[in-house]
Amino acid sequence: LMAVGGAAYLVSRAIKASKVVGFEDLGMEAIYEFTVQDMPVTGLITGLTLGTTAAHVARAALEAVAYQTHDLAEAMVEDGAARLETLRVDGGMAANDWLCQFLADLLDLPVERPAMLETTALGAALLAGIGIGLWDGPDAVAKLDRKLDRFEPHASADRRASLEGWRKALRQALA
Repeated sequence: LMAVGGAAYLVSRAIKASKVVGFEDLGMEAIYEFTVQDMPVTGLITGLTLGTTAAHVARAALEAVAYQTHDLAEAMVEDGAARLETLRVDGGMAANDWLCQFLADLLDLPVERPAMLETTALGAALLAGIGIGLWDGPDAVAKLDRKLDRFEPHASADRRASLEGWRKALRQALA
């Protein structure tokens, strides 16, 4: 079962397309609108059988996020960015240990997740603490101990086959 779609893949495709048609300075909102209006497929699930369960679909969605992250990291390198040494994740999906480990394995690099997943709220709270004098400034906040969960990549013979299955699903979706 393979799920294809989502914002990361669409945005990475739109960024590449925007370079061709000259939309470099429009920003992410315009890129998203360009993508949604001009891409023929926004989502696809392949490999469904009578035995497919909700758990299969949920796993396919998590895998799609990881594959899209892989593709985005590769596109960044192709565009001249340095290869990632570590990926830091946060937010609701990052609470899923399986997703974090799959990302580490697929990207072949460590994935770090803060104990406090809602980092936007944490940042606002830390700024408020600076504002009321709880901390002297950003340097004091930077010294606070922040626990990270770390997921190390495990070599897998299935990695190449897994990525090829993803690419095949993409070709089907975009054909």
